[in-house]
Amino acid sequence: MKRPQSLTTKLLAGYISLLLLVVGTTSFVSEHLVGSKLIASIDENLLRQAELIAKTYPEPIDDIAKSLELRVTIINSEGTVLLETDKNPQIMEIHLNRPEVKEAIKSGQGFSSRYSDTLNTSLRYAAIKRGDLIYRIAIPLTTINQSLKQLRLIGFLATTIAIILGSIFAFAWNKKILTPLTEITDVAENIAKGDLSARISTSGSDEIATLATSFNLMADQLSETISDLTGERNKLNAVISSMADGLITTDRNQIITVINPQACHLFAFDKNPVGKLLSQVIDTPEVVTAFANALERGDLASQQFSLWAQGEKQMEIRSIPLRDENNHIIGAVGVIHDLTELKRLERVRKDFVSNVSHELRTPLTSINGFIETMRENELDRQTSLHFLEIMYDETQRMINLINDLLTISRLEAGHITLTKNVFSIEPLWKELEMLFLAEAESKDLKIEFTGQVNVYGDRDQIKQIFINLIDNAIKYSDKGTILVKAIEKNDRVFLSVTDCGPGIPLDEQYRLFERFYRVDKARSRAQGGTLYNR
Repeated sequence: MKRPQSLTTKLLAGYISLLLLVVGTTSFVSEHLVGSKLIASIDENLLRQAELIAKTYPEPIDDIAKSLELRVTIINSEGTVLLETDKNPQIMEIHLNRPEVKEAIKSGQGFSSRYSDTLNTSLRYAAIKRGDLIYRIAIPLTTINQSLKQLRLIGFLATTIAIILGSIFAFAWNKKILTPLTEITDVAENIAKGDLSARISTSGSDEIATLATSFNLMADQLSETISDLTGERNKLNAVISSMADGLITTDRNQIITVINPQACHLFAFDKNPVGKLLSQVIDTPEVVTAFANALERGDLASQQFSLWAQGEKQMEIRSIPLRDENNHIIGAVGVIHDLTELKRLERVRKDFVSNVSHELRTPLTSINGFIETMRENELDRQTSLHFLEIMYDETQRMINLINDLLTISRLEAGHITLTKNVFSIEPLWKELEMLFLAEAESKDLKIEFTGQVNVYGDRDQIKQIFINLIDNAIKYSDKGTILVKAIEKNDRVFLSVTDCGPGIPLDEQYRLFERFYRVDKARSRAQGGTLYNR
């Protein structure tokens, strides 16, 4: 007899909860809609009154504000209150941070509702921007609050009546459905105990009969379900084992329950550490701390750390708690990501931003200095032409830098199409010699071009490569000969540029093809040049 009474209580609670939800939602929506319409009506009226004030000002507006029972505030573009009908404007603070004022400055008009410390009451504000002034109008929300209070009272009465009538109906209806539900409950308990032969007698075609049929099908499908669960568990194990990241799970006491091969490899475990305390097998404090924080706080915890077993690796562990059906924490799972490549790319990005900023700032500073000198002093023509020549050179330097950036962008986006054909390298030598002859002679350098071969490729792009390499060779060589050479060997053409500069140290050569990397940043910046200087 206890079971039907318990079920009756639950059904009644469900009906009442549903009624509360429906009536409560209806009341809430109604209140929201009515409130929104009232606010919209008030806003429209406030805008009209604000326009009236804007047209009247700077004529006196106190009589208008008093007759319309309005609070009027006029604010300049700097937020200073010029006029206030309810308070001395000279003691009022800057109003730029008021929501309605911000919105009015941004879009021409703005609204907000809030409590006014000045008047000690809730107000509805409307503001418009006309010229350099913001006209703000405000009225108390007393009328709206009274209307909403009446609406809430009606909703409460409707909810009470609905609960009483619904409870009477639910109690009468429960008696009709309890008997077959009792049988279903008995059979369900037998099946839960392992008696898969238990069945429910079915009759009729209503929902309870459908439920009884579903229970009968449950016994037939139980063995199949167990088999499916085993398969899903195997799939989950396969996913965990194939993850690129390391994964560790522990119980509430930080005993390891699951660990995938990647985590075993990262921490160089010879044996599977499942069943052991996390802190006993992992001597990385950040990992232990991440699990402890996740278990203690019940939220995501992350830590970054370094591993040295296989060379320096920058790692991150993100741990979250595991919960049961009652939302109790029963353990934690941690995923270990390798951040080494991400950190390297971030370092490259910072170097790139630093280099570009410096390369742009240097010529701009130079140009600005010459402009100030020419503006503040009367210079003779020769000095002015000299300054203009320097400014032109610095401008060309910036143009070259921007062109380099555009080339890099096109290369990375794959937008450069190579036009390949066979061409003789000798005419290209002559073009390059003419291009760099004067610059090389200014540093007492000699450029020698050797090799008369035919090359298959994009002539313009190959020329640009040589321009970059020879330009760098001149910048980093103080004397001697720069040798530009083409050699054909085994149906291949080898192109090279050899200078007499300081070269790249052996311990830096592994970063040779790292974008934007500079061995000697100070010298490179002093020399200028492209982003691909070595």
